[in-house]
Amino acid sequence: MTQKQTGMRAYDIARVLAFFFSFTYRGVLYLCVVIQWFDKIGDRTDDDTGMWMVRP
Repeated sequence: MTQKQTGMRAYDIARVLAFFFSFTYRGVLYLCVVIQWFDKIGDRTDDDTGMWMVRP
């Protein structure tokens, strides 16, 4: 059994680069979002800032 994550550990971090992007290919319309994903550095907040640190 896995333990349920809480707080910041329960979330994935991403930056949306384009909210709505669409294109048609062979008559089918595809709706997209362009996202850059981030990983959390460590498993707690930074001692100096109190904020979580992330990296692409």
